[in-house]
Amino acid sequence: MPKYLSTDSLVNSLICCYLHIKEVTSARLPFLQYPLPSPPILIWNVMIRAYCKLQNSSESFSLFRHLMNLDHPTIGVLPDEYTFSFIVTTCAHQRSVVQGRIDHGLVERNGLESNLFVGNSLINMYPIFKIMDDAYKVFDRMSERDVFSWTNLIGYAKNSEMYHACEIFYKMPERNDFSWVVIVFGFAGNGRYTEVRYYSV
Repeated sequence: MPKYLSTDSLVNSLICCYLHIKEVTSARLPFLQYPLPSPPILIWNVMIRAYCKLQNSSESFSLFRHLMNLDHPTIGVLPDEYTFSFIVTTCAHQRSVVQGRIDHGLVERNGLESNLFVGNSLINMYPIFKIMDDAYKVFDRMSERDVFSWTNLIGYAKNSEMYHACEIFYKMPERNDFSWVVIVFGFAGNGRYTEVRYYSV
């Protein structure tokens, strides 16, 4: 490796700079040639996130599997809530129910299901698979929720679930403009225009 890449801080900066300009292939080279036994978890996360944003599921999963196969006690690099949030989002992009279930199991084993970021990612993933019951289960187990946790459940409600969506909407401790847009579009998308007028007033 060139001398100007002799320290981990320089490599970290180089990787982040490449990713900032969306040069993921260029960022991968110093990542693979990292001078320490393993890059820190921050760098693993930004690489996985970069492939996730490009919806390059195969590369996201490849990096994630590599990370999970490391000798964690020796190297001291462990996946965190951001790692799992990005990989769950990748599952949603790929629409892979099997992989989503596997990664949800890893989330549970790492004690992160109640984490806000991971929980929101799971709540967003399951409705894409049309598995609303599991989205509700994740929601109920979360120790902390924000407006996105609540709004994600409302946004995927179908006609037969709009009553439940309304219950969730009225239980929300706070609502933003997006929450109102989501509930109105939910009724409109299901042809329930009387309710659209009511919620639009």
